Amino acid sequence: EKSLVMCAMEHLRRLRDVTGETSQLLAPVQHKMTVLEQCVSTQPIKVSGTVGFQAPMYSCAPGKAVLAALPEHELDGFFKAVRLKQFTPNTLASRTALDADLAKTRKRGYALDLAEGIEGIHCVGAVITDEYQHPVAAITVMAPAFRLKAANFAETARHVIKAAENIRTKL
Repeated sequence: EKSLVMCAMEHLRRLRDVTGETSQLLAPVQHKMTVLEQCVSTQPIKVSGTVGFQAPMYSCAPGKAVLAALPEHELDGFFKAVRLKQFTPNTLASRTALDADLAKTRKRGYALDLAEGIEGIHCVGAVITDEYQHPVAAITVMAPAFRLKAANFAETARHVIKAAENIRTKL
């Protein structure tokens, strides 16, 4: 039995070093994403969380990466169990808006959080699946929106997806 955090550490560090931004490993716990570990940005202005912090799955990139990878019946269960709330003007707080966003996430292979959970913070996330393709965790890069802009999403996502794949291989 390998520890998810142990398998992820070197890849979290590498992700932080290559992007210059905070990288985090999160796992779904009771319809929320829980921060298991992070490597904090080296930038003077940085965004970071706290290990143990929980964020609603639908308003953060790692959560949306996990939701996008769920089988349809589990996704339905999630929407039945969770009341969607608006945290910022950008929060996708309806099933219709989230379904459209999750479809985009599946297509491009990564999730985005465009200040949907907290004003001024952008995140790029990718799912980590087990050998049965079931989502068990996600990895994300979080940064101030003024630095992590639309022009950088694809490039950042490449690194995030690679880190997620490397962690999955180690599990």
